[in-house]
Amino acid sequence: MKKLNCIFIGVIFFCFHLSAQDPFFTHYYGNKSSFNPAFTGINSALTVGLKYRDQWYNEQASAFRTANVYLEESVPCFIMDYGFSVLHHQAGEGDFTRTEISGRGAFHLGTVELGKEGFLNGRFGFSATTGQVGLDGNQLVYLDQLDALYGLNNRENIPNESAFNLNGVQQPWYFIPSVGFLIRYISGQGRDSWRLDFSAAAHNLGLFSGVDARQSASLTGLEYPLETRNIFALSGAFVAKMNNYRVVVQPSLMYQRQSSLKYLEGGIDISFLRDFTFGTHYHFAQLEASATNTNWYSFRVTTGAFFKSRLTNRTSERLEITAEISVANGGLGNSVRSPIELGMALHFGGNSRTCRLFGSPTEKSSLENRRGTPCPVGQVSRGKRKIYDQIWYSDLLL
Repeated sequence: MKKLNCIFIGVIFFCFHLSAQDPFFTHYYGNKSSFNPAFTGINSALTVGLKYRDQWYNEQASAFRTANVYLEESVPCFIMDYGFSVLHHQAGEGDFTRTEISGRGAFHLGTVELGKEGFLNGRFGFSATTGQVGLDGNQLVYLDQLDALYGLNNRENIPNESAFNLNGVQQPWYFIPSVGFLIRYISGQGRDSWRLDFSAAAHNLGLFSGVDARQSASLTGLEYPLETRNIFALSGAFVAKMNNYRVVVQPSLMYQRQSSLKYLEGGIDISFLRDFTFGTHYHFAQLEASATNTNWYSFRVTTGAFFKSRLTNRTSERLEITAEISVANGGLGNSVRSPIELGMALHFGGNSRTCRLFGSPTEKSSLENRRGTPCPVGQVSRGKRKIYDQIWYSDLLL
């Protein structure tokens, strides 16, 4: 028997109108390059990762699930860092799916020395996404199948057929561009250094994407153009003393807006020895002034471990595992299960693989992967003097 999804035609139209906004996937911290391509390759490593998110599940409906596989590389000898990702969304039991493939690049705009220990760096990022939307019509029940007396079957108990059928509908592959900027300042190269980032990004630029971008409504023949999504973020990192250790404190604030949807996220992450990070954030979402909104808290734990490379016998590999749970504050809190997000990333240090491929000198290809490097919050690469995150630091003893 078909799974009963009482979907009237008007409800279908309304749902596709809402899909003219981007699908929700992750939070800002730990996923910065997804929100702003200028952060692509910021980790001073070749990174391969996997992320999975499960949200909005209850007993009557399956969860909205998202999986993402990605690769990014820091290329200190070249003007650009790059990355790729493959993302798949699935709503319910496969009723509505979306698959996207993205390529990203972040261009180095130069580094300026300010004073004796200050460095100011600019980055411009872009991403190009192609994707396809699909719908499994076999999982739907249409209005003309519902008999006033007998329901889904007729008087002979034979299932009613519908003249409206979206079975196996697939759209052509679409194209969506995004751009972003990052201004990064780092002060000091010692244990008491600090870093400040300001970034801005725009997704779904109307100049390059048509009204049918992401096929937000073409499944039903309607046209609702996908609005541009603007993102602004301010984040930083500084070293604080705690008992006999120094910890890295990383506050962040991110605001984004798309059409009537406004979203604000703020919180703090604290890293101990770079092997353990705990973070908590508050997320405020508002559709419109009169709407009932669902805000939530999120709690995230990341643990990491260093390994020696079999090729160099040096500590130049790092594994990170992340788990996150969100707790709703009102709205849907009593109707759906708390969203969860899991992630795993493997970082390869040493020298950049791309730099070695093109024969760049070792000193310009180095990712500065030595444990115990002087600066816990960032580093200036030897090649193009880019300011990367410092994921290889572990010694925070006083």
